[in-house]
Order: sequence, then C-alpha cells, then structure tokens
Amino acid sequence: MTDLKKISKTFTETQKKLIIDTLKQNDDYTRNFSHHKRECINILFAEWHRLFPANKQDVNCTSCRNAVIKFFKTMHIEWDTEIEKPKKKTRAKKSKK
Repeated sequence: MTDLKKISKTFTETQKKLIIDTLKQNDDYTRNFSHHKRECINILFAEWHRLFPANKQDVNCTSCRNAVIKFFKTMHIEWDTEIEKPKKKTRAKKSKK
C-alpha cells in the first residue's frame, strides 16, 4: 500500500466530507476573487498539522498554501478511486429488419 492510501484510510467519512466541501468552497471563492478563502485555508491547515505535526506549514506562505491545497486535492482523488462504482453493463440492441 502506498503512503497516500495509508493516509487516506485515517480519515473518517465526516472528515472527508468536511475537506471535500472546504475544497469546493475554496475553489468557488478562488474563481471569483483570485485568492484563497481564509476560513477554508484555516480548516485545511488544521487538518495538515493534525496529520503531520513535524511538518509545519506557514499560512502566510503562498507556496505552503498551494502545497497544502494540492495535497488535499490529491487525497480527494484518492477517496474518489476508493468509492468508484462498477459500471452497469449494457446489452446490445437487436437490429430490426
């Protein structure tokens, strides 16, 4: 198992939903105002520091903010692949003669 998979397993469904909603809210805000929403950044940084207490990131650092957001977007992709539903099989239609 890769490190990302191990990390993704540590989140509860409630935490996953919070992070996904926060990322969506931040993306919408960034699209309108071209910078990150402060409340969203604070939530993501709190989760980051809970996961990696030894790797402190500075909220005022632009590249740190981008790194934290990129990490959680990667986690979101990881969670989506875990939940992937099997596709329904379709039957071939009979041609009418």
